[in-house]
Parts: sequence; C-alpha cells; structure tokens
Amino acid sequence: MSYWGGTIPLAGLAGAMPFGPGPALFTGWMWEGGGMEIVQKA
Repeated sequence: MSYWGGTIPLAGLAGAMPFGPGPALFTGWMWEGGGMEIVQKA
C-alpha cells in the first residue's frame, strides 16, 4: 500500500490502521465486506 500512497489517496487509509481492526477482521472486510470494491473505485 505504501507504494501506491502517492497515486491513490485512499491507499494510506486502507494500508495504515494502527488502532483499527486486527489482521483477520481487516482481511475479512476487504474480501467479504466490500472493502476491496472501495479501494478499487478509488
């Protein structure tokens, strides 16, 4: 995500969540909860 941080504004938000959900919950959101579609639209 840090590679795309300069080109995709949402990449920093999706890739850097220090106090966000754990890895299992975050991956579940990305693949099953619609997170991947949000990142792809950005």
